[in-house]
Amino acid sequence: MAQAQQTTNKPPAASVEPPRLNWRRARLFFMRALALSILGYGILSWAYVIGATDLGSTPFMDQRVPVKNAIAVFAAVDLVASVGLWMATSWGVVLWCVNTAIRVTLHTAYSDLHGGNTVLTAIEVGAVIVYVVLAFLAWREERLEDRLSRQRRRQTMNTLG
Repeated sequence: MAQAQQTTNKPPAASVEPPRLNWRRARLFFMRALALSILGYGILSWAYVIGATDLGSTPFMDQRVPVKNAIAVFAAVDLVASVGLWMATSWGVVLWCVNTAIRVTLHTAYSDLHGGNTVLTAIEVGAVIVYVVLAFLAWREERLEDRLSRQRRRQTMNTLG
């Protein structure tokens, strides 16, 4: 009798599947982690602008005008992009990508004026690559689920009809 109870509590081997990684959830987690880091960077930039912190050897007010403009614009856009990324909106992703493209361009093509920050550039390019991969995997997962859902509906309609 005890052996019969053991066999009934055990699930059938065919129904056991390893847990799958949900790519949409992974993309959302990445977007939120990215939003927090960009928010922190934006707050740090504003702290530099108002003189609350010293990010470099030169105070903000002693920087050249193009550098001041870039710092102020990035500080503002970083905060807005972080909100959009946290909410997982398309405009947040677009704003972040445009902001990143401009920042990478300034640090590479205009490194004599804005300083060539290789580490920041590599991190930002890496983050864009990770996001693109996660977005593709999430899109593929959603497409597969839609296809399976349509097949199930067709099978149900064929069974009923």
